[in-house]
Amino acid sequence: RLWLLLGCVREPVRYQLLYRLYSTGINTLIIVVYPGTILLALCNSTNSKDLLQALPICAGAFACSAKYVSYQRSLRLVRQVEQLFNVLDERIQLAEDRNYFAAITRNTNVLLNVFRSVCVFFFIVTIISFISSIGERGLAFAVALPFDWRASTLRYVGVVTLELLLLTCDLLQSMANDSFPAIALCVLSSHTRLLGVRLARIGYKSKDEWANVVELQRCIVDHQHLHRLHATLQEIISMPVFVQYAVTAFQDCFTVITLVFYARNASDRLLYCMYLLALQLQIFPTCYYGTVCANSMDDLRQHAYASNWVEQSRLYRRLMCIFAARSMKITMAYAAGIIPIHVGAFLATLKAAYSFYTFVEGVRK
Repeated sequence: RLWLLLGCVREPVRYQLLYRLYSTGINTLIIVVYPGTILLALCNSTNSKDLLQALPICAGAFACSAKYVSYQRSLRLVRQVEQLFNVLDERIQLAEDRNYFAAITRNTNVLLNVFRSVCVFFFIVTIISFISSIGERGLAFAVALPFDWRASTLRYVGVVTLELLLLTCDLLQSMANDSFPAIALCVLSSHTRLLGVRLARIGYKSKDEWANVVELQRCIVDHQHLHRLHATLQEIISMPVFVQYAVTAFQDCFTVITLVFYARNASDRLLYCMYLLALQLQIFPTCYYGTVCANSMDDLRQHAYASNWVEQSRLYRRLMCIFAARSMKITMAYAAGIIPIHVGAFLATLKAAYSFYTFVEGVRK
């Protein structure tokens, strides 16, 4: 729905011509106008405080545009992922599996609420900054425009309205960009765990050897679907997550610099600390579920041996050995084929931000 709202969907919809015009306009605002005006404002900064405040915003704007373009080019793969998830959803037959599937839905809703909260927080922070400067006809954030918007009240109101529109589009874009990899990896890891549960119970409820062989074959096919899903997801999220790693480290660094050297009172310090926390929430869920997904893939062979394989036929045992050998393959998603999507990479991002901060502080001294 977010991608439809942002003009990213290419499949036929009602009022196709109007949607194309809307898509062109909204994409121009998101990809060109918003980053461009902030970059010009950054170039026109007259003091170090304005520069340090504009740098993270500018980096975030360009990162959002880059991730958005990457996802837009991968919509065909996103549809393939949806189809594979639908195939796995159809495997859910038993009541206990349905209960587990309901837990998956709850987890994804929690993730969505986290990303919504982060976006609402950023919006509120920007509005507070705007309200504090409204008496001087200040803006919510620095932009460069080809006319004097302070010359009249009408121009000022128009510029503020444009800024709020750009900010809303940017936050919607950011929520779509950052929530997709986390939710996709969450659902993938949950389906992997569900496959492990199905494997572990083979041979205990049914004593029909052929029926158990058929169930194991279904599990093997689903395991292949999971590997296809993992490969397709990595192709989709590889570059966006890499961009997010880089921009998070960059924003962390300059936010800490502003917090240490320019925050003069307790309210400013609290605001910047909350801002730092919100930045981490943009990337941590993806790293966490990347780790969970890799661990759940590694645990599959243990679930296979947990089944009642000793009392099964020779064909079953042979298939199980083949499955166990295939499941020994290390499955880890990588950002740009270099950095693992893992909690360790999240910690490395924090270390990189601190290293960059110490470098900038040394240059400053």
